[in-house]
Amino acid sequence: MSNKLINRSATKAYILAEVKRRRPGWDCTRVSPKVLNHLEAKLEWYIGGIVQHHPTIKHTFTEII
Repeated sequence: MSNKLINRSATKAYILAEVKRRRPGWDCTRVSPKVLNHLEAKLEWYIGGIVQHHPTIKHTFTEII
């Protein structure tokens, strides 16, 4: 898939903020592109699964099963 699903800069900022909040002794300042690629792939997989199992009802995607 060529279009990115995640906003990479916002995701990096979120990860770094969570590291500060949850791991105060760790001075983490960077996020690897490998992590962002992995998150992108997991999100694609997750969305594919919920689309596959979504009930076919009318025209609106309404549920995450």
